[in-house]
Amino acid sequence: MEDKTFKTLEEQIDILKSRNMRFRDEESAKYVLINNSYYGIINSYKELFQQKKAKDSNIDYGNQLFEDVLEDTLLICDFDKSLASILYKYIMMVETTFKSSLSYYISLELGSDQQRYLDKSSYSNGYVIQTGAFKGAYSIEKTFDKVTSRIEDSRITTISHFRESYKNVPPWIVIPTLSLGVVYEWYKLCRSSIKSSVANIFLYPQKPDELKKELFLQAMKTVHLYRNIVAHGSRLMIHEIPLKTRLKERLLKKYLQDDSFSSAYIYERTFRVFALFVSICVLLSNRPAVKSEFIKELAYLFKQLQRKDSRIYDLLLYRVYLPRNFIELLQKI
Repeated sequence: MEDKTFKTLEEQIDILKSRNMRFRDEESAKYVLINNSYYGIINSYKELFQQKKAKDSNIDYGNQLFEDVLEDTLLICDFDKSLASILYKYIMMVETTFKSSLSYYISLELGSDQQRYLDKSSYSNGYVIQTGAFKGAYSIEKTFDKVTSRIEDSRITTISHFRESYKNVPPWIVIPTLSLGVVYEWYKLCRSSIKSSVANIFLYPQKPDELKKELFLQAMKTVHLYRNIVAHGSRLMIHEIPLKTRLKERLLKKYLQDDSFSSAYIYERTFRVFALFVSICVLLSNRPAVKSEFIKELAYLFKQLQRKDSRIYDLLLYRVYLPRNFIELLQKI
C-alpha cells in the first residue's frame, strides 16, 4: 500500500520524478506545490496526463506531448477555478429563480400558512427511500422533515422572527434557506399545476407541458449535482455525474427541434461538464440576454486558454468530450 504520511516539498518532488512528471526546475515545482498542495493539483488532474492506468502498473505521468507537465497541470487547475467562478454566478441565478418561483406558486395554490402548505395530502408521496434513517419511508417524509427542522431552527434570524412574531413561517421565508437538493425534492412532490407554472418560468412557454416538466427536472438535477463541486473548489472539468441522472438527448432534440443534438453525437457528453453548460442554457431559455452573456463568458475563457496553450486546450476538450463547436451548440438553445 502506498505511503500516505506527510512528505516535505523535497520528498514530494522526488515522488514526481519517480513518476516521470517533468517540470521546469525544482524551485518552480516547490512554488507550485506550496501554493496548491500535492493533492489539490496532482491527484485532482493526474488523469489528464497519466500514461498507465492498470492496477499493477507503476504510475507514469511522462506524457511525451508535454514538456512541463507540472506547470501544465497548474494551468488546467487555474482554468478550472476560473470556469467554476463563471458557472457559480449563473447557477446561483438559476437557483434563486427556482426558489423564488416555487415559493410563489406554492403560496398561490396552497396558501402561505404553514399548516396548509405543509399538509402532506396536497402532495404526492414520492419514491420509497432505500437507505438511511428513512429507509422504507416515502421521500415526502424525509423532505418535509428537513423543511420542518429548518422552520424550527432558531439560528436563522428571518425564520425565528416570523415564527415568534406571526406564529407562521411562509414559503417565501423558509424556501430560500433550504439547500437546492431539498427544494428540488420538494418540487418533485408538488401537484402538476405547480410544476408546470415553475417550469414555464424557465422554459419556452410554447413547448408541451410534459416535455418542459421532464426536461426541467433533468436540467435542474444536473445543476444540483454540479452545484457544490462548483461552489467548493472541487475539480470540475473532469467530473462525471451518474449515468442514471444524465441529461437525456431525446428531450433536448424535442425541445430544440435541432438535429445537432442527436443521440449519437450527444450521448457521451450528457453526463460530463457539457451537460452542465447545456442545462444552464436551457434553464435560461426565457432570459436571452443573461444566456447570451453566459455563453460569451464561456467563449472568452476557453479562447484565453487556447491562446495560452493550444495543446492543453486540445487535450482538455478531448478528455472531457467537449465538442469543438460547443459554443455554437449552446447558441442554438
